Amino acid sequence: MSLKNRFLLFKGMILCLSMHCLVQLEPAQAQLTPDVWQIYLDAENFKPVLQETKEEALDSQVIGVVSNRKSVEHAKSSFVYKCGEGAAFEVFNQVPDRKTMKWVLTLKPQDTNSFQYYKLRYKAKGLYREYNNFSVVSLSGKDASGNVISEKLIDCSQIVNDGQWHVLIGKKHIGFTADNLEIEINTIDSIGSFAIDSLIFSDQVPDERRSSDKLGSDNIESARAQFAHIDLESLFNDTYSNAINRVLEKHTIAVDSCNVFGSEHLLLHGIPFKVKAEGNNIVTSPEDTSINQGQVEFAGCQVPKKYFFPESRDDLISLKVDKKVSEAFLVLVSEFPAKAGRYGLPDAPVFFDDVEMFSVELVYDDGESDLAFPYSLADHGYIIRRAVGIYAVPVDENRMLKSIIFHNRFFGATVNIAAVTLNTSQVRIIPPLVAEPELTRVPMLPEPPFKQAYIKQDGDLIKCGNSYFDLVINCRNGLAIEKLVNRWSASTSQVLDANSGLKLNVANHILTGQDFAVEKIDIQTLKANIELKSKIDSVPLKLTIRFTVDETSQLIMRLTAKNTSTNLIKPKIKFPYLENIQIGTLKNTWVCFPQYRNVISNQEGFHIASNDHAFPMQFYDVYNPEVGIGLAVVTHNLNHSPIDYSVQKNTNGVSAFIQYPEEFYNIEAGQTIEFPETAIVSHNGDWRQAADSYQAWVKTWYKPNTSSQRNWFNKISLVKDYFLHETVSLRDLKVPSMYSKKAGEFRIKKYLELDKDYWGGLTPDVIHFFHWSYLDADKDGNKEYGEYDYDYFGGLDKFKSALNTIQKDFNAPVSLYMAPDRCSTGTETGKRIGEKAVKLRADESKLVNETTWYVCPQQKDWLDDFVKKAKKVQSETNADIMYFDVVGFWRTNTCYSKEHGHPVPSWYNQATYDLVKHLREALPPHVAIWTEYPLTDLNTQFTDGNIAYYYLTLYELWTKSHDTIERAEMYSDPSTNLFRFIFPNVKQIDLPIGNESAANGVNRLKFTFFNGDAIYDNGWLSMATRTRKELMIKSMSIKKQFSDCFYSANITPLVPTERAKVYANKFAGNRQTVYTLYNGRYTTIRGPVLAIEHKDGASYYDLWNEKSILPKIVNGRAIIDQKLGPQALGCIVQYERNK
Repeated sequence: MSLKNRFLLFKGMILCLSMHCLVQLEPAQAQLTPDVWQIYLDAENFKPVLQETKEEALDSQVIGVVSNRKSVEHAKSSFVYKCGEGAAFEVFNQVPDRKTMKWVLTLKPQDTNSFQYYKLRYKAKGLYREYNNFSVVSLSGKDASGNVISEKLIDCSQIVNDGQWHVLIGKKHIGFTADNLEIEINTIDSIGSFAIDSLIFSDQVPDERRSSDKLGSDNIESARAQFAHIDLESLFNDTYSNAINRVLEKHTIAVDSCNVFGSEHLLLHGIPFKVKAEGNNIVTSPEDTSINQGQVEFAGCQVPKKYFFPESRDDLISLKVDKKVSEAFLVLVSEFPAKAGRYGLPDAPVFFDDVEMFSVELVYDDGESDLAFPYSLADHGYIIRRAVGIYAVPVDENRMLKSIIFHNRFFGATVNIAAVTLNTSQVRIIPPLVAEPELTRVPMLPEPPFKQAYIKQDGDLIKCGNSYFDLVINCRNGLAIEKLVNRWSASTSQVLDANSGLKLNVANHILTGQDFAVEKIDIQTLKANIELKSKIDSVPLKLTIRFTVDETSQLIMRLTAKNTSTNLIKPKIKFPYLENIQIGTLKNTWVCFPQYRNVISNQEGFHIASNDHAFPMQFYDVYNPEVGIGLAVVTHNLNHSPIDYSVQKNTNGVSAFIQYPEEFYNIEAGQTIEFPETAIVSHNGDWRQAADSYQAWVKTWYKPNTSSQRNWFNKISLVKDYFLHETVSLRDLKVPSMYSKKAGEFRIKKYLELDKDYWGGLTPDVIHFFHWSYLDADKDGNKEYGEYDYDYFGGLDKFKSALNTIQKDFNAPVSLYMAPDRCSTGTETGKRIGEKAVKLRADESKLVNETTWYVCPQQKDWLDDFVKKAKKVQSETNADIMYFDVVGFWRTNTCYSKEHGHPVPSWYNQATYDLVKHLREALPPHVAIWTEYPLTDLNTQFTDGNIAYYYLTLYELWTKSHDTIERAEMYSDPSTNLFRFIFPNVKQIDLPIGNESAANGVNRLKFTFFNGDAIYDNGWLSMATRTRKELMIKSMSIKKQFSDCFYSANITPLVPTERAKVYANKFAGNRQTVYTLYNGRYTTIRGPVLAIEHKDGASYYDLWNEKSILPKIVNGRAIIDQKLGPQALGCIVQYERNK
């Protein structure tokens, strides 16, 4: 809905547009009884609170450094309006800025001492989460001493951003006289919205009764008489009230609790259930936390069990059925915390969408069983997050269902059973749960009819094209790309907003191409130069845009900007800017945005990323897989220019742009800047052909600094990290370090043998020593970073001998850690270089704290000193691998010093280039270099690998998508990393940091195998027994056995499969090809999943289930049948016949 329409629709509501003066409103009335206080939430009585713009510190548990500051601005555009019995609030924003707004409702003073509980009903979308968990709803007032006090009722970490109503019950003694209710919205999306229609305080747990409702299915009446209830009477061992009270006692908040136990028979979502109103009325399988409590002895120390070979949970509830059933409906009572911590990220609501957390096992009388994850009727998808919810599980109606087994597998949250109703008819209540999703076969279209490449002027229009596209540029009133047709399917509707072309932000002005006057058009052969001059006097810019065509499918564009004034200009330039693209139908218009965790989707969302590790490649794509055509945008950036990439899909179509951020492109008086070349590629197929176009361009310049002496690095599968310093090891891993300072020895054999047991007989391919040079602080100050000596180990000879033992006797290359971005203040290097190498923020403040200088890697003294140290360490120790932490550098990690010899601010990718190029030149050719983050395509020419986090929630730290709804999904799509497949020579080494106790963490680990990555493991805490044995050891064994496939350059992501939402990657090795599989459905599937091009004499083997396959050969393809559980992996190998 447009802003204009919102004004019309909400006429009479309070519109907050930088309001500085408001009429004083009367205090809100409240309904009051001796034990209940209900606040009336009249929208008209909320008034805005103007806040000063503040700076947000961009710090993180991951990098441990405040690298820059981002302003949090007061929203200039916001609404508050009536919503049901309450009020709704909206804040409007320009992504990715952050806007905030606060409203206050004045209350008649109310003593809250008698209230222990409250109930709040809300819905929200687009609310931002931050580390300090700001309050969204809070109550404020004064205590007996007159002190002003504020209490959070719900904070940003507890908000579910799904746009649905939720009821929150909290336990909190307020204990003061309340006189204000405050609402605060923070958003980095286009719109942040929050509605509240009920707020009640009580001296008892508020009761949330649920009225009967119907699902609305046409089948409900015919199926009603064929429902059967499973009698749980003998299994009931706890009560709903106990469960909710446990949640409130332990976590203080219960989300969507609902007392459905008022009567024995009830109708929920149209499904009849039988519950027990009195006494025990739920079946629970309480977790036994004792199995991971206590201490175990290791290396002479007592180690917490949960950090040393932790055990898994699998608590069962088994129900006998012995019926033919088409669906099982469940009333589940969940004991979840309202929020949980996330490594490196703000806290967030707790939910399950991982079959390894909770699952339903369907056991049939033929001896087979299927797994499924419950479908939430309220959430319209596969998720568990409500304290009380109604769920459905589809069943094979053609087989006798013997029993249902519920598996609780996560420590810290338990799902209980209150009722089970079976649909014993074959008329399904929810048919979509078994409907086969449509399988899209992307058509490969024939070459379009030949058309000679051309560019010509036709009045005010410039027309150009060739066999693959036709483009029309309208210069009648400035510049606009009016029409762009992909001729691979010219008959397909291809919509592009006529205002496309370019967009600029300068000071307070937003300009399009129509805010420029055309001064000159120069057409020469297949090139057109268009010279433009700003029509706005306060924006003294001249632009020249060159369009070039040839016989290929790409249109080349280049922009030049000149400042014609005597003053500095800071423009933010978007070019090309393509608005509201629609290829065929809106539904079938997809985007491929290969950020850190790729977006390949037809759903709405706003995606923007800078060209650091958040977006290390130089293309994105808008395409229609049904039609088989697309438009790829590919930048040809060969000088490390800072660039932002963005695509946005909404109800109007897809808008996409390349952006040159203003902080990096200050144009001095009279200065001219030429921006990198950009290509728009009209292609057939889908995103794969866009990636092919990008790869073809990369091959024209890519010359990696490779050596046959270190080819071995790309073959590794398992990196094991051992901490050598006792302080660091006990702090981070909770176990003694490999090096015993007390005994003066490296316990190499003991630790490697223990690790062999941990990994089921497998041994590491690389031994890494993290933070090996750490030194405890002394009288001279902190010495954690910056010096690399061996005194702690008794000298160089002893340290070198230990490395030699590992590399020679255990055949494992050793990797040594170094940090190029910081130096401790108490070190000799810190005292000598720290002050002049320190990084400056935009406000010229220094990035330094009491212990650490955060340095600019381009400052010559620091760069020379660090490279010299790296060369020295490697030469002295003979380490085969050198690891450099916090590289590549981020856009938010720039330096504003004018003394360091770099542009101001520094170009982050140039800083990375300067470092890795110098390191590669300084180190011997056999020594491998790896970094923490992916480097850009240009910079990967000097390195051999990097750590990857894309499969973890941690990816949000760098590439959080905007304008998306936290909805329950119907499918579980895999985490993809196209960078791994386009640059197969750069080893991806997955470090599952912070994942060990995270909800839904096990499913994330599956993608490390699906994408064929190596694993970085440290300590013995990250994997519980079942995960370790059934997933990680099995997958690691396959990767090691077929290392030639997984390090091959002949690898293909997301190859076509025979079933929708079943995914496959292809890894072709030496006369054998491995296919990894992942079932993205929440139910078990059987039947054909993959069709492999058959080669005469080839044989097939199921590596995951360790059995031979005899596939049918149809039209030259081997049809592979599989049984795949929900979110399950599979792995097939095709062996070619030996010649």
